[in-house]
Amino acid sequence: MMLMPTGPPAMKLTALADVNGAEEKEKMSIAKFLTISYVVSPLICFAVVGSLKASEAAMGK
Repeated sequence: MMLMPTGPPAMKLTALADVNGAEEKEKMSIAKFLTISYVVSPLICFAVVGSLKASEAAMGK
């Protein structure tokens, strides 16, 4: 079973791995890394909003 992350970065990395002749194990690790990255990236918004609110509070708004 192969994980298939989507999007332009995933397509480019998958194509580069194919051209480079990477083994299936390497391709699977790339797919897992991209999947984890796509899951974690929306959580970053909480840190951004929190820092924005902290800077607004520091400025007294």
